[in-house]
Amino acid sequence: MAISDNATLVAAVKNWLARADLDSVIPDFITLAESRINRDLKVRQMLTTIGLTASSREFTLPSDIVSIVRVSARVSGRDKILEPLASVANINATDGLAWGYVVEGSVGKVVGGTGSEDITMSYYAKIPAVATSANWLITNYPDVYLYATLLEASPYLGNDARVGTWAQGYQSAIDSLNRMDSEARFGGAPRARLDFYAP
Repeated sequence: MAISDNATLVAAVKNWLARADLDSVIPDFITLAESRINRDLKVRQMLTTIGLTASSREFTLPSDIVSIVRVSARVSGRDKILEPLASVANINATDGLAWGYVVEGSVGKVVGGTGSEDITMSYYAKIPAVATSANWLITNYPDVYLYATLLEASPYLGNDARVGTWAQGYQSAIDSLNRMDSEARFGGAPRARLDFYAP
């Protein structure tokens, strides 16, 4: 059976576990698996770029954010990359051009500048839940979903000898996908970070 959506994933999990009494809990295993995957996977299919406007130095982070890749502000007609900061004592001080940002809870705060800059943010977004509709991950890499779901089922099942196999299968799939993504994006070239005003 090909795993290509939520229904076929549920059927595959039942087959692999050889249990017919898990219908009510398999959706929980899948939700937990997606949480695990979102923590472990960082690939280009998850990258999203959005435009925001800071208001009183603040911009709201999107609800599907996993981690920020880059934040920039439009300064004098150019995009300037803002530096991520752990904290700033006086975040409201006007300090020339916008130069950094701080994240507090679900809010980003611009450091420096006018406090009302146009912001561009690139970030890793959560993979859309497979229960809603098939997504790129289950379509192209169903093994990640299967092994992650089986791993999340293991505490429920108790002492199952197959857990090591599932863990190894999951980690191998994640490592392979992260490596393939790195090779597709960067090839053999060294990665460089460019901190300057882009045209």
